[in-house]
Amino acid sequence: MAVIKHLPTLLDSNPKIKLLVIDSIAFHFRHDFPDMMARTGLLCRITQELIQQATKHNMAGDPTPRNSCLAPGPGTEPSR
Repeated sequence: MAVIKHLPTLLDSNPKIKLLVIDSIAFHFRHDFPDMMARTGLLCRITQELIQQATKHNMAGDPTPRNSCLAPGPGTEPSR
């Protein structure tokens, strides 16, 4: 969460950043988070902040969790 809170400052002071990669942000919310409504709300707020910053700074983004949703393309090896 600290990274998300500091993201606007980081991006404002480094305008050449055009790609932000976050690997498995939901992982940290899978365990020890008993209140599913609070978990969902927090993940939605994080997503909204990332979208807002990407739009403001004309950045690329890919919110798809690669390891769980997509199969490798034909002729490619799965990443390990």
